[in-house]
Amino acid sequence: MRKRARSAGPGQEAARRLLSLIVWLTMLMVIPELGQAQTVEDNQLRLNQSGQRRSASRDRALLEDTDTLTVDGRDYSVAHTVSEIGQAIYIALGRQQWPDVQRFLRRYASMPGADPMLLHYARGGLARHKGHLRQAEREYRALLALQPDFLPGQLELARVLFENQRDQAAATQFRQIAAALPSTAKADGIRHTVQLFLQALRRRHSWQGSFALGPGYNDNINQAQASQTCLWIDGAGNCIIHRRMPAAIAATGLDIEASLFRQQPLSGPHNIYLRSLLMGSLYPGHTRYHQLNSLNQIGYQYRNGHDTWMLAPGFDAGSYGSGLLYRAWGLHGEWSHGFASSWLLKLEADHKRFRYPMFGYRDFDGHLEDGFVTVSRAVGQHWLLLGGLDLVDKQARDPAQGFMQRGARLGAVYSLENQFSLYLMASVRERDYAAFNPMLAQRRHDLERNLILIASLPRWSLFGIYPSLVAQISEIRSNVDWLYSYQRRQISLRLQRPF
Repeated sequence: MRKRARSAGPGQEAARRLLSLIVWLTMLMVIPELGQAQTVEDNQLRLNQSGQRRSASRDRALLEDTDTLTVDGRDYSVAHTVSEIGQAIYIALGRQQWPDVQRFLRRYASMPGADPMLLHYARGGLARHKGHLRQAEREYRALLALQPDFLPGQLELARVLFENQRDQAAATQFRQIAAALPSTAKADGIRHTVQLFLQALRRRHSWQGSFALGPGYNDNINQAQASQTCLWIDGAGNCIIHRRMPAAIAATGLDIEASLFRQQPLSGPHNIYLRSLLMGSLYPGHTRYHQLNSLNQIGYQYRNGHDTWMLAPGFDAGSYGSGLLYRAWGLHGEWSHGFASSWLLKLEADHKRFRYPMFGYRDFDGHLEDGFVTVSRAVGQHWLLLGGLDLVDKQARDPAQGFMQRGARLGAVYSLENQFSLYLMASVRERDYAAFNPMLAQRRHDLERNLILIASLPRWSLFGIYPSLVAQISEIRSNVDWLYSYQRRQISLRLQRPF
């Protein structure tokens, strides 16, 4: 218990009681909006990243499984002749020994009688290895201009188109290959490979996402801390006005998460995309603390082998209890760039206009601008490290409710394909409110910390559904400690179905 004793005349007692009531009502109105904001922000980033990881993992596994690699353990002594150097290039290409390909190719290109088809084939392979997919496409097209029915060249061109996200051209190329294959057992392996790529292309343009549902426990659904402070003491030392804050309410409920994504090709790397997220918690017996949030976008996407650009209008909505807490129209933009084969840089920005139709929340109406920077790096076959920074500028009709937020994230993902995955993310955010709050007699400043752990077991999958355990700890420390500081622990066991 914290006490602040003051002496005063009895004529001020009514004013103090009124002030106490106003402060209490302020607390009831503000807390839900803040709690939803921090949860939505973390979950939105996590769900978007997990969907992109699933898609990239599927493509990477397909490309790796269909590569040809021959390791025979022998060393070759290569004479300085066109035929032997040409043979060495073929062997190095098959073994994907790219330094040897480059070394022999320099010698081979300068020799009289060099086969132009082999030159284009080797240059195309080198360009693809370095990630220069447009150059690789030009080399393979030049190769097929010399011999249109050269099957290895046709396959490599189709693979490059697939990697460079030129889906319509890739599908056309694979279908042409399938139609030209002889109906013999010898061609069955190639036919199977072609069908795998065609299936992957169909999957790229189908609905993708995930759905998770399960019981959860939250030890502080009302985001409160039990405290009692004496605001007014009379001359005899008796407390006249108490400020009693409610105790935390613990409850079991139902946690829901869903994500949905689809891209529809227009031409070349141009697409229309749709993305939708839904997340929330329902608490039977405590319906006034139900929370649901939805984020939706539909817009333009440009995608190639290294870059993805997205620009779309969006609509967000959030409910609290049985009513609509907020709705927001806005514009979303993002850019992702893969480099050095294992690094990914992602930039995101939003501009939104929030409206709070629920009674008592109109002072929160206003614009929000945010920006997120995320860098991730694949380490080995199983680990992904990621971190990022974020900045949020929230304006409000009442300047005391607007804030500038700065944050940082650091995490890791461990994945053993089709067996087990572990996601760990820690974040810290600092909020400086825009103006002095006369109700609280302070200008508010918050420090927020979050830690989330998700363990999933795909190996226990049944009909594509598998269990995942989610644990999260959240803490806010505020200079208005008695009203805004709290700690919350949540745990849920969900059944998850990605598709």
